[in-house]
Amino acid sequence: MKEYAAYGHTEFIICAGYKQEYIKQWFANYFLQTSDVTFDYTHGKNEITIHQNHAEPWEVTVVDTGLNTMTGGRIKRIQKYVGKEPFKAGQSG
Repeated sequence: MKEYAAYGHTEFIICAGYKQEYIKQWFANYFLQTSDVTFDYTHGKNEITIHQNHAEPWEVTVVDTGLNTMTGGRIKRIQKYVGKEPFKAGQSG
């Protein structure tokens, strides 16, 4: 994704099925994992302070396209996120 972003492609749709929860967790935690943070639990607080971060210029949509869905079905399930925009399907593996 970093290579695509270097060429100006920053919007991604991931057709997920098997173990999609791990993909979603990875993206949910990415900002936190790449930032300097302070966790303050003193005096009954539960605060997180972000000191320095490196956020990627990405917009990532992870879509549950089903466990056994074939390629055509996956494309159909992401149609509402693509709209009328042209797109190229990436290669897996």
